Amino acid sequence: MLQVNPGFARLLATENIGVAVDPAMPTACFDVKNRVLTMPNWDCSERLRDMLIGHECAHAIFTDSRDLEILLKEVFGSVTPVGKDYLNVVEDIRIDKLIQRKYAGLRRDYRAGYAEMRDRDFFNLEGRDPNTLKLIDRLNLHFKGFEGDIQFDADEMVFVDRASNTETFQEVCDLAREIYDWCMENEGSEEIEINEGVP
Repeated sequence: MLQVNPGFARLLATENIGVAVDPAMPTACFDVKNRVLTMPNWDCSERLRDMLIGHECAHAIFTDSRDLEILLKEVFGSVTPVGKDYLNVVEDIRIDKLIQRKYAGLRRDYRAGYAEMRDRDFFNLEGRDPNTLKLIDRLNLHFKGFEGDIQFDADEMVFVDRASNTETFQEVCDLAREIYDWCMENEGSEEIEINEGVP
């Protein structure tokens, strides 16, 4: 079983969060309502493990704990998995920046963790050109270790720049909705294609 030090996670989260390892989990997650970090039982390096813990603790510190259904209705007008996905991509960009700012020692874990995820084809990109993907997927990849490989046109770069500069959760909500609307208008589809697999 993956070894997770609850003390490390609680120290990063700055609160007495619950910490568990669940072999049935496909990926790491943090329940912002019940304050529980759950890790999958992956065979992975300590750096990737610590990056995932850092990422989920960033949700504990920075992500709004409002009821998700209410939040999605406010941002997208309805409760849909797609709206949650757009919100999550933009929020991940913000919180990963903030947690590395708060704990500079995590930067090495993030670099090594993203490299390992890429080596293991975590995003299921084998045989695919990532530049053929939708804007939201390319944003996700760009900020998860694929910076030099992803191309954006001038209109799309506005969203890249704004995503990299989000500081508040409200900015995340506003930007996620704008990206969603842009994708619907310019790409004709709201669906996110990247399937984040298990390393």
